[in-house]
Amino acid sequence: MPITPTSKGDTFHERRSKENLEKAVGYNEQAIKLDPGYAPAWAGLAQVRSRQADCAYLPVDEGYRKAREAAEQGGADHLTAFLPEIPPARQ
Repeated sequence: MPITPTSKGDTFHERRSKENLEKAVGYNEQAIKLDPGYAPAWAGLAQVRSRQADCAYLPVDEGYRKAREAAEQGGADHLTAFLPEIPPARQ
């Protein structure tokens, strides 16, 4: 199996440190630039953004919003069902 940006992203996603998750974002974004219709790259990006929020590396509302956007962009509507709803901002 060839090494692709998406497989590199998966590798760094599994390591879960802040720096490795940022690398995973970069590799998934690189794969998306190569092929904007490549659903696994969008799904990988959604998973990494969700993980960043879970680990408090991104604010929760920002991380889940970015995860939802990536899942929807990649046509992975079924993934959005697993993302928590973001409560409205407090005023």
